[in-house]
Amino acid sequence: MYNVIIVEDEVQIAHLNKYYLHLVSKELQVTALFVDGKKALDYLKQYPVDLILLDVYMPNFSGLELLQAIRSLHIPVDVIMLTAAKEAEEVAMAFQLGIVDYLVKPFDFSRFRQAIQKFLHKQATLNSTEPLNQKTIDTMERPQLEEGEPPLKKGLQVKTMEKVMAFINTLDDSPFTVKSLADGIGLSIVTTQRYVNYLVDSGFLSTTIDYNTGGRPKMIYQRTMG
Repeated sequence: MYNVIIVEDEVQIAHLNKYYLHLVSKELQVTALFVDGKKALDYLKQYPVDLILLDVYMPNFSGLELLQAIRSLHIPVDVIMLTAAKEAEEVAMAFQLGIVDYLVKPFDFSRFRQAIQKFLHKQATLNSTEPLNQKTIDTMERPQLEEGEPPLKKGLQVKTMEKVMAFINTLDDSPFTVKSLADGIGLSIVTTQRYVNYLVDSGFLSTTIDYNTGGRPKMIYQRTMG
């Protein structure tokens, strides 16, 4: 199991990236989310982390400042930049500081998965008990990457799932019903229920039952904290 932290000042995006990680591999465990680079650095000084998903543009302490601090303190952690920053100087600095990959927002799931697979392949190679040869080392930079859609259940579509996720994230942590969600995104209740059930099974949503309806109890959903 690899410990991952997400450093992103837009909470909705952070939760969407957390969900994407869940789709890519069950080996990845998000242990913390941060909207502030300094708090992330304090955490890194105390707890072991294998991978950081890091934004550049954050108030007070940018992602590049955090990355520089991590390297100066020799904290052993891999970093993937997920950011809107695309100036050549910033991109160059990030790679000079030893990042695994650099994704420019908005990116799609397939590109996100490639970056994560690159990290996982590197870890698997370095954790091998066998001596490394040139060919094996070369594949760390050019691994064979999977293509295609994320592993959703049959009948679920990636674009629709992203639409559902995006709307749920606009609610922050407010509870909702399947009907209110369906009305908000313009899908049928039956279709929306399938996606909600998948998100519950994935651990992204929690459920409670509201008995104070004056009639038939209804199921209430809420985004899982953390």
